[in-house]
Amino acid sequence: MKLLAAAERIETVATQLTKAEVAPVLEAIRKVRPDLAVTEAELCSVEQLLHFVDRVVPGWSILLRGDALEPDGHWRCTLRENVSRDSDEYIGVGKGASLSSAILAATLRVIDSQVSP
Repeated sequence: MKLLAAAERIETVATQLTKAEVAPVLEAIRKVRPDLAVTEAELCSVEQLLHFVDRVVPGWSILLRGDALEPDGHWRCTLRENVSRDSDEYIGVGKGASLSSAILAATLRVIDSQVSP
């Protein structure tokens, strides 16, 4: 599974990701960035995902916006190198019904930009 396809799929999931849904995402990340040594637990919890983002893009800003509506929230995550200016070379953007889905989708897009020519 490619990272961008995984990000798009994650954004369509209406609930928290299951272990079965996380498995191909783990494989895709490990294939392109084996140095990250990512674990399933890191992709299933908001707190762990925030630590993972710090490993992928240390020092970047994490902007979270959304409506906490159960069972389907409307969350957006933006990862930016610098929030005080609009000249970032790349930002990662993700959305999802759960906060963790939005963070993971944005992170996958950043990883893809790091490894794509």
